Amino acid sequence: ENVIGDFSTIVSFRIYRDGVISNLIIEKSSGYKPFDNSTILAIKSLKDIPHFPEEIKDNYLDVTIEFKRE
Repeated sequence: ENVIGDFSTIVSFRIYRDGVISNLIIEKSSGYKPFDNSTILAIKSLKDIPHFPEEIKDNYLDVTIEFKRE
């Protein structure tokens, strides 16, 4: 499928000290479902997220990322 145009999807999620990801949601849809789904799959496919360094005392970090197709 040829799709023309710029897309932007914003996703947020929580990473725990042990590398577990939870609370994955789309904050802003691109309006093109296949692109939105690919951003979710990209986050879900993350493997071997390192444990937090000792300097980070929090039990989790909330992360927001914008994915763009230009």
